[in-house]
Amino acid sequence: MVQILKRTGNTVFYNASGLEEYFPDQRIFFKLEGTNPTGRIQDRLAAALVKEAKQLGFYTISVASLGPLGESIAYVSSTMDMKCIIYMPEKSFEKKKSWFHMEGVTIVEKGKTYNDSFQFSFADAKKNGWYNANPGYDNIGISNAVYGEIAEEIVKKTIVNPDNLFMFLGDGALALAMHNGFRVLWHKGIIDRIPKIHAVCTEKDNNIYKAFLEGSEDVKDAYSETIKGRKVNRSTFKYKITDAQGVLNAVYDSGGSIICADKNQIFRYSELIKKREHIKIKSRGCIAFQGFDILFNEGKIKPNSINVFLMEDGQPAIEVRELSNLSENEKESYIHIVMEFLAEYGDDYNCTKEAVENALKSGFVLGAYTGNKITGVCVIVKMPMSQVIPQYHLVYIGSDLNKGSRGIGTLLMKKAIELTEGDFSLHVDLKNNKAIRVYEKMGLAKSYVRMIYKK
Repeated sequence: MVQILKRTGNTVFYNASGLEEYFPDQRIFFKLEGTNPTGRIQDRLAAALVKEAKQLGFYTISVASLGPLGESIAYVSSTMDMKCIIYMPEKSFEKKKSWFHMEGVTIVEKGKTYNDSFQFSFADAKKNGWYNANPGYDNIGISNAVYGEIAEEIVKKTIVNPDNLFMFLGDGALALAMHNGFRVLWHKGIIDRIPKIHAVCTEKDNNIYKAFLEGSEDVKDAYSETIKGRKVNRSTFKYKITDAQGVLNAVYDSGGSIICADKNQIFRYSELIKKREHIKIKSRGCIAFQGFDILFNEGKIKPNSINVFLMEDGQPAIEVRELSNLSENEKESYIHIVMEFLAEYGDDYNCTKEAVENALKSGFVLGAYTGNKITGVCVIVKMPMSQVIPQYHLVYIGSDLNKGSRGIGTLLMKKAIELTEGDFSLHVDLKNNKAIRVYEKMGLAKSYVRMIYKK
């Protein structure tokens, strides 16, 4: 459980400078929640729910889901030896999805709609003594706490207050939690104002959206539509917003807005973001960004504003390749790139060349590519012993700092773990706290202090 919690959260946050050229006089930042273990923001909530279930003595956890939350809970449950029951509407079970077949996961097709499955899951959990992980008032405290942590992560990275925060409306949990998280930071005196919360939906008949347009302070039960994938012609479903009044209050309190986007534009925004930033964004992130574009074109975003986007499943469009059979020119180029990316934490030319050549013979040489350009490097050599010390040693790992922190280091570490089966060591400068945090998040631990004799 400790390892899951370490790997969850503290996701990539970076300045989207390519889009700033498209939107002059605006600061744009992405919070890429797709860098969580299963590639979605729901990992944060799943880890907390499973943790609580375990602490309370439950052996089975139940939830109704057609995707993100169910997949996250299934993943975390499988690592904790906890049984997981996923309720889905009849004929919605897609056998090709691997997470449906994880050890300890059972799929129950019950009901015609998502709301039917939700009710069955709720009732069966109570009857059978299972932990009920379904969204609702029982879990709203947990979702506020874990999603609210994103506010602190953002403030730490931006140093100053964001002006605007954009997100997909969904079931409202994210808007509520972000408002609560920033409200806590304001109360502690860490920030001097709460950013404007802008929640974006895709239906003009959404009760929260209609209440906002009318300037009403009250809203009755509201249902929201979610979209699977980035194409409009795929299935959609509606689910109840847990605290519609709370969401509306949060928007009003922050001076934000409820925006209705056009879901037919999802593909266009996906392509724009991918082209400008080399980021893979699915429907929710595209809709959140479209909300910003709408307000920008209406002149409602002040110049020099700091705009933050919660990309629930956003991931870097980076390909990690294993390099071999490099020509002399390619090898020389790679050596100089390693020296450039490692900077003060690297070695001189001769040392770097020795490590790269050894890795090419019996270890691994990796390159992370953004488009056709190398933006990250990793050099792993094979050690002459395998019992006394780990089989492999990671000599160098670094990325192009000019590209911003897009999770390149994390992707390289994942590949290193895969290739070496986790049987490797590395050295890290005691002052390089940022690198230490990344390595610890990936499961590495401090085992000893390396001491070198100085002549």
